Amino acid sequence: MARPALPPALALIAGAGVGWALPIPSLAMTLGVAVLAAAAAALGVVFGARRFAAVLCLLGYALTGLAAGQRSRAELPAPILEWFEAEIAADAPDATAWILGRLQRDAAPTDYGASLTIEVVRIGQGRDLRPLRGVVRASVGGAFVGGRIGEWRQGRIVRLPVRLRRPARYANRGTPDQAQRLQVRGIDLLGSVTSALQVEVIETGGLRHEWSGRVRAFIRRSVDAAVGTHDARSAAVVTAVLIGDRAGLDRDTTERLQQGGVYHVIAISGGNIAVLTAALLLLLRLAGAGGRHASLLAILCLLVYAQVVAPEASVTRAVFAAAVFLAARAADHRTEPLNTLALAAGCLVAADPRSLVDPGFQLTFGATAGLLVGVPRLMRWVDRGEAPPNPGRPADRAPRAPAVRFLLVPAAGLLVATVCAELALFPIGALHFSRVTVAGLGLNFAAIPLMSVTQLAGMAAVGLAPVSSAAAAAAGWVAHAAAAGIVESTRVLTWAPWLSWRLPAPGPAAVAVYYAGWVIALAADHGRRRRPDGASPARTAPDAGGFGNRVGAARWVGAALVLASAAAMLAAPIPGLADRGAADACEPLSPATAGAKRLRVDFLDVDQADATLVRFPDGRSLLVDAAGQARGRADVGGRVVVPAVWALGVRRLDYLAITHGHPDHVGGAAAVLRDLRPREVWEGIPVPSSEPLAALRSGARTAGAAWRNVHAGHVERIGGVRVRALHPPAPDWERPRVRNDDSLVLDLRYGEVSIVLPGDIEAGVEAAVAAALDPAGRRVVKAPHHGSRSSSSATFVKALSPVLAVVSAGRDHAFRHPHREVVARYAAAGAVVLATGNEGAIAICTDGRGLAVSTHDGRRFAW
Repeated sequence: MARPALPPALALIAGAGVGWALPIPSLAMTLGVAVLAAAAAALGVVFGARRFAAVLCLLGYALTGLAAGQRSRAELPAPILEWFEAEIAADAPDATAWILGRLQRDAAPTDYGASLTIEVVRIGQGRDLRPLRGVVRASVGGAFVGGRIGEWRQGRIVRLPVRLRRPARYANRGTPDQAQRLQVRGIDLLGSVTSALQVEVIETGGLRHEWSGRVRAFIRRSVDAAVGTHDARSAAVVTAVLIGDRAGLDRDTTERLQQGGVYHVIAISGGNIAVLTAALLLLLRLAGAGGRHASLLAILCLLVYAQVVAPEASVTRAVFAAAVFLAARAADHRTEPLNTLALAAGCLVAADPRSLVDPGFQLTFGATAGLLVGVPRLMRWVDRGEAPPNPGRPADRAPRAPAVRFLLVPAAGLLVATVCAELALFPIGALHFSRVTVAGLGLNFAAIPLMSVTQLAGMAAVGLAPVSSAAAAAAGWVAHAAAAGIVESTRVLTWAPWLSWRLPAPGPAAVAVYYAGWVIALAADHGRRRRPDGASPARTAPDAGGFGNRVGAARWVGAALVLASAAAMLAAPIPGLADRGAADACEPLSPATAGAKRLRVDFLDVDQADATLVRFPDGRSLLVDAAGQARGRADVGGRVVVPAVWALGVRRLDYLAITHGHPDHVGGAAAVLRDLRPREVWEGIPVPSSEPLAALRSGARTAGAAWRNVHAGHVERIGGVRVRALHPPAPDWERPRVRNDDSLVLDLRYGEVSIVLPGDIEAGVEAAVAAALDPAGRRVVKAPHHGSRSSSSATFVKALSPVLAVVSAGRDHAFRHPHREVVARYAAAGAVVLATGNEGAIAICTDGRGLAVSTHDGRRFAW
């Protein structure tokens, strides 16, 4: 059998996926059935029923994977989460916990200071700490970070006070649970440390960690000296390629590489390890070590390298796969690459079933499988002219000249490899990153060779640094030129932005149909080349048993499934299908108004920020604020707001209203402009000195969106809904800075129902807004300023008299919104108070008379 590892690996992986995704009642029962299947398989071998035994063996592998996936999912919430819920979140949300733990990796510099990833050993309030398992990622701020960050190395034991919080979920339709994603990556809680002086290193990390930490520090210094003198960005790229440390990459460079489809070249993965392995084997051969000894020494060098570089899962995968290949080479065991790939994937999933849902695992093995399956088939077309002539058939064409072949075949091979990888990863890229790019088909011609030059020249610069600074600088210039070439190649997207575009994440059915189509087509192709009787296709009758017709039909069916599912993914959201779940909020409304057009308002869960989508009865849409973060590099607009809007059936906005220019309201506007292309942008009072608002205005101009300044008294009628601005009045002086009290306040009136969206206004202007309100049968208000104590005054709440108050605020955020006094005021006025941080996204539906509400977590209300 050419690929003995493939069937059991696929069975194990499939079982682990099912065990992770679906709740299985009994782990013990699953393991018991697996053991029985293995025993029955052994008996089948003894008594000669080999096929029956093979089926039972595969069943045993699948059930073992099922048990492993089930157990891994059950262990996902670490004990530290239960402790946090009981000791911190419920009783003392503002309390500080003391942590004694081991640093999982070197401290990473950030815009606000540094980030520490701590494997907790002991934790508690005060100095009385208890043993507990979990991982905390803590941000450290203050002026002393620069002088202390070098001390925070992987493996060292630290003690520090941390203000803990649960990660934001971003619980919306169309956006995955970010808290669970962090748990899969091993992060259970987030936290903040006030000052670097509070981080105490109490123990070093032992010889292995200290040695590898010193090597990483030496590499960083050498790269900064040899490459950083030419360009800091190139030094960051070289450092990322050499040791996997991407902390120095700025957000613009990261986004450009991702949009161009070449980000993979700077992440240590299969390509980088392949270059390193080839370099090691060449050096060992030049040193006189050949064959088996070279393979074994190369494995040892790769294991040392894995210890030095950043502890990323991609490094583990690539090094393990290379070690398997080299071990087989050392043992003179000839095997197909697909067999090696299956063995590596099966072993990694068996060791940690969580890797199945890791995008990096899917990208690595998906791309490699696409290369191994697709490239040989397509390259046969390229080599058709070079094939030996068939005695029974004339050659299709004359053989190519050697020079032409020397240039054509490698170029064609790189293009074919890129196409195969892109086809294999198309749904995965759309699912995890909401992006499809064809720019990589051309850019990889430059990026992959330049990555190899960057890696080799960077290694040379580091190796030459202790010997000759001049030689190191020369190698550093080569590395800089190659790294700059990788980044600058993405400028093609400035001239041709249509080469990369964003799209909604596909559903599991579309992904399953896409890959099922490829399996059917490839199986049919395999059957065409291997006839049932073992003869080659050329030597059998074309109509032998109708086999050829069946194979041809299967190939067409597979191709049709691939094309249909790809078209469905590219066309999403499909009207009437994408927003079907959103109609659930309207179910409690009176059946008598079933035919009436309805107004829908969705308060998105965007942590400590604001974003509200309004869908009018005539199909037009308005997004009020675009979320964002006060600090940090996360693109909340692109990763949360846009996918959530897409999931609600809106592919293009009609209006975007920005209440004011603070980062938690305008930070995601650039992504909204790019992906949702609003026809109009509304602003309240202009603030010329505000860089975010100036950038938004410039982006709107570039996108062709109309820009309007909206002030108190302005009225729009959209689909039977009156949209009236209650605040601010037209300015009589130029604002030097953005102010909460200048927020744009909108009142949506549909029949007897009023929905008030007041931005971040505070008590000083609430009286004027309250005076402008019209009486309403039922009123909903988004609590001003995230439920802050400085807003929602008693006068304002009384004037509103709402049935529902929605608070857009983060769970466990440092501001601890909504304030308990604000909640008490709304409750005293008879309002239900719902917070997005606790409930997830909150959907409202009204026919102008009744009002229905549903939350992401399943709660329902109706008036």
